[in-house]
Amino acid sequence: MLTAASDAVGGAPVIRRPRLPWTLTAHAGIELSPLGWAAQVIPLLLIGVLLGEVVDRFRQAEAERRRLEAAARSHREAVEINDTIVQGLTAAKWSLEAGDAGRALDLMTETLDLGHRLVSDLIRQAQISESWTGDQRDGRGSGNSSTQSM
Repeated sequence: MLTAASDAVGGAPVIRRPRLPWTLTAHAGIELSPLGWAAQVIPLLLIGVLLGEVVDRFRQAEAERRRLEAAARSHREAVEINDTIVQGLTAAKWSLEAGDAGRALDLMTETLDLGHRLVSDLIRQAQISESWTGDQRDGRGSGNSSTQSM
């Protein structure tokens, strides 16, 4: 039902529609039906969902990258320890075969000390890393008691 009213400025009639109960008024007096509102809101919601998905995937990729870097670093450190110990023991073996037991004992002692230092350093780095990342398993941050004696 349309109603006519006169315009205060020019006296021209202005036709006003009654407000329908299922419409909502937007800015500047524009009335939108529920379908009109859905057409305005749904694209924004979809953009939000897509952006959220992108952020989640980015975080997962970053976590995977950090995990792979840590695995590669651990592998390099393990190779270094292995090479150091194998080289020291090989030199000690050659000294024994050459009949120089004193030199062999010195090489084995040096190799054990060096291996101990390398492993102790790795344990300390792991404990520091756990305290920074919150990955402590025992809740005390003290690690395994058998590894602390190194």
